[in-house]
Parts: sequence; structure tokens; C-alpha cells
Amino acid sequence: MMYSTPPRFGVKGASINVVIENDKSLKDVLKGEISLTGKQGYFFSPSGQANLSYVGKNYSADISYSASYNHGRQEEEMTAQPIVNAAVRYQAG
Repeated sequence: MMYSTPPRFGVKGASINVVIENDKSLKDVLKGEISLTGKQGYFFSPSGQANLSYVGKNYSADISYSASYNHGRQEEEMTAQPIVNAAVRYQAG
């Protein structure tokens, strides 16, 4: 942790320096992630996302897919109450 980071890093203030070693003995790595989300406003609106990553010795590949379905309906009720002649006037009597 550096409380006063040198200017060559381009960071103002404190920073954390993490050093990751490259291990050449690792075999091919395949990683994936799936995310599903559903929103309920008026109609149900699902969406999904999938990511797949492959890292080999000679090359790497990333695949991403995203799907969405929007059959939503939004309603907003607004009430306006204008104030006319807000100043109270007293008549001398």
C-alpha cells in the first residue's frame, strides 16, 4: 500500500500495488458466468447475460451474449396544486 503514490503511476492519493506472477505451468482454463435478472413493474421483464472465456497457451477467446425482453409499462401519477394569489391581503377597515 502506498499512501503517497509516485506521479509515474498517474494516481492521486493512496493506492494498492498488486503484483501477479505469470505461472507458465497452468493448463488451459475455461471460465463462464451466467446472470439472469427479472424486473416487475407492471409486466414481468426478464433479461439474461452469459460470458465464456477460454485461455490457452497460444491464444485466448471471449464470448459474450446478452438477451432482453421488455414488455414494460410505466405509470406515473402527478398532481399539481397551483397557488394563486399566495400573498394574503388585508383590507383596512
